[in-house]
Amino acid sequence: MSTTETLSRQSRESQDSRPSVRPAKQPLIWAVVAAALAVGVAVVHVMDQGGVTALAAPPQWLGWAYRLLEVGAIAVALGLVSRIAERFSWWCALLVGVGPFVGYVLSRTVGLPGDSDDKGNWSEPKGIASLIIEALLIVVAVRSIRSLRSAGSADPS
Repeated sequence: MSTTETLSRQSRESQDSRPSVRPAKQPLIWAVVAAALAVGVAVVHVMDQGGVTALAAPPQWLGWAYRLLEVGAIAVALGLVSRIAERFSWWCALLVGVGPFVGYVLSRTVGLPGDSDDKGNWSEPKGIASLIIEALLIVVAVRSIRSLRSAGSADPS
């Protein structure tokens, strides 16, 4: 056997013996929990607007924001459980939690453009349920993003 063939064979063997480096995945349970929370965000907002087919009360932009959130939350849930584009799905899950949480706080403090009816209305049951679900989604998403980030930066050797 020639020297070139020997080196080539040794190179292939050393490549085969190295552990494969795949993107880290979160345990499926975290994706299922986050997907359930994202669906919960969508359900609370559908209930708050009066149903899927309910026409938005003024301001119209807020009704469209609700619809965008509801569709986005369902898409995030599907993305999380399918485990395709996992990092992107987790970042989107974080947005599904943070967006309405911030919107709720703003609507109760300074009010939203064209909608100041909820200023000071901190005790609405659907709002409280929404805040709890969104906070839990934020915690799970941050935990998973941090875990993916630390797993991705770990040295495989």
